[in-house]
Amino acid sequence: MLGSEEYNEWVGSQFNDVFGFFISGPGITGDPGIGNDKNIALIPGSSQAVTINTVNNGSNNEYYFDNAGGPYVQYDGFTQGLSAFSAVTPCETYHLKLIVADASDRAYDSGVFIAKVKSNPVTMSFISVSGADSLVEGCNNGKVRFTRQTVTNQPMALQYFLHGTAVNGTDYMTIAPANPTSAKSITIPANQAYVDRPITTLIDGAQEPYETLLFILGNPNCPTSLTDTLVVPLVDSIAATIEPVASSICIGGQVQLTATGGAQYTWSPPYGLNATNIAAPVASPTTTRTYSVHVQDGACARTLAATVGVSNLTLTGTTIHPLCNAGSNGAINLTVTNGLPP
Repeated sequence: MLGSEEYNEWVGSQFNDVFGFFISGPGITGDPGIGNDKNIALIPGSSQAVTINTVNNGSNNEYYFDNAGGPYVQYDGFTQGLSAFSAVTPCETYHLKLIVADASDRAYDSGVFIAKVKSNPVTMSFISVSGADSLVEGCNNGKVRFTRQTVTNQPMALQYFLHGTAVNGTDYMTIAPANPTSAKSITIPANQAYVDRPITTLIDGAQEPYETLLFILGNPNCPTSLTDTLVVPLVDSIAATIEPVASSICIGGQVQLTATGGAQYTWSPPYGLNATNIAAPVASPTTTRTYSVHVQDGACARTLAATVGVSNLTLTGTTIHPLCNAGSNGAINLTVTNGLPP
């Protein structure tokens, strides 16, 4: 989808911004004058490129959306969703180039929105039990889903390799064969769109940095080639935070405490809190107090603490002798009590 600020004022002018989606590779004949690249970003049923002058309120308007004054997207107009296709030879390698270009000036921006580039017959996706975007050792397991684009009445046998910094059999239960150079096998059953490979995390007791599992998929139509890699993150614990960790208020004042990283929150003790089961309660204790919050996301949990210091200043003064006469050496002693340490 091509969007532009050239719309609608500069339609038909020399400021004809253009989008090209070029493919090159075995069996592809390049367009005249540009070598081996063939532009497949064309007006449906024609040989016209997608430009400001070829898709607008007048030309090919069935593919145009007038967005002048639109509240969500700045571009004054953009094309409706268009698809580009090319026949290719199975198991060969092809190159794609996506190019958007200003014509004659740089004054008005244009951009392209790509929904998907679809070629692999199988895609991979990661799903965790809690819905979080990472595995957590010992509490948040997950699975990798292998999905085929076309469902048939035949099973589809797949091969994949498993690499990454997480250790197979140590950080997660063994997915056989454990040797990373050996291919793993999985089959999408007949009449089904996908199959799942479970991942069960293990607590190895070691404090480790961010780790990864890399699922590297083989192309079922081309046994000697690899097509895609999925990165699955693995962490020791949920990434929970609390702010501020330390704060100070005067008696009668308040401070908002904020915890992140979970789906449920439990604060204690309850004294001085306006709520104990939300992410961001307001604390107004009458004395210095340390609050803890139990952050939970599915089966994963973490406890954090924050201290709110309360200052109840008392100022007293004692006159040693009057200071009325010029040159006297009198003084006033001032004493501050019940304050917080500096």
